[in-house]
Amino acid sequence: GGPCARWPLGTLTANLLASGLLAALAGLCEYDVFGEVAADGNGAWYAEATLKGVGLGFCGCLSTVSTWINEVNTLLSPRPSAEAAA
Repeated sequence: GGPCARWPLGTLTANLLASGLLAALAGLCEYDVFGEVAADGNGAWYAEATLKGVGLGFCGCLSTVSTWINEVNTLLSPRPSAEAAA
């Protein structure tokens, strides 16, 4: 038992990790870490696009899948019957 026994700590950890990583990737893109993207198409647009793709794809998948797995486990876990509670 304990006060945190019913908290989905795995889901919370996965969502915090995904959010933190996405924030870091957004910061890298925002502050032109890879150089300024030129209007004529030259520059580091491909690095920024890759980071955005990784950020949205990986981080979105990490947070969504962790929540889905937790909810499936909750739905499939045995529940105490009404007779056992009485």
